[in-house]
Amino acid sequence: MVVALLVLGYFLDFHKDPNPSATQLEGNPAPVLTLPALDKPHQQVTFPAKNRVTVLNFFSSWCRYSRHEHSMLLSLSGYMKTHDFDFIGINVHDTREAASKWLGTVGSPYSQVLFDDTRASVKAWTLLGTPSLFVVDAQGIVQFVHSGMLTDEIVRESVLPLLPKRTHE
Repeated sequence: MVVALLVLGYFLDFHKDPNPSATQLEGNPAPVLTLPALDKPHQQVTFPAKNRVTVLNFFSSWCRYSRHEHSMLLSLSGYMKTHDFDFIGINVHDTREAASKWLGTVGSPYSQVLFDDTRASVKAWTLLGTPSLFVVDAQGIVQFVHSGMLTDEIVRESVLPLLPKRTHE
């Protein structure tokens, strides 16, 4: 009887993870959401923007891994001078006050910071935890996913090649 249930479960796809990881978004259209800005709760922002390369970083102010990679994100934000992309931070599993205080202390690398107290982004982007970084191309396709802390090597080899260089006018 047990063997029959296991075989039936296999054929009914019970063996598959019911919570797909964020890496399954790679190569697929990015979920489009609207969230409030961290510092302006009444300002709603839809992301990722159409016709723009967007780097999204999901973080929590209390997360030791988010804290540890912060200097790497500050370095990545420096590329906004030479590369044309939006860099959006999405604060999850946190309080607005804690996130604002932490970013006010360590500096914000982001062109925009959004706050998700509903966890809508966690579900839509199938996050397993923070930090998580996504690169979405100008056509709205997820080109790169990284769960966990960034390294220089990951930024240099996987993120920077996806960012278009600014054209000088």
